[in-house]
Amino acid sequence: MSGLSSITSASHTAINALNRLSERVGQIAENIAGGSDTTDLAANLSQLPAVNVEFQANLFVLQKVQELSQDLILQPRR
Repeated sequence: MSGLSSITSASHTAINALNRLSERVGQIAENIAGGSDTTDLAANLSQLPAVNVEFQANLFVLQKVQELSQDLILQPRR
């Protein structure tokens, strides 16, 4: 069952990261929309490409988790 435990752990980590990134994007959007004099628009906007890369990486992990889960389900029992 070690394989299943690793898959579960990877999916939990990726989902938690996606939730954290969603909150981060929300905060960036609020900062930009607020547009006060102290808001550094360039700093906020420059964070978005890194967030995008992290988001895509975690989606890739979830995709691999799904593939591995299918492999485990379809694996013949001994």
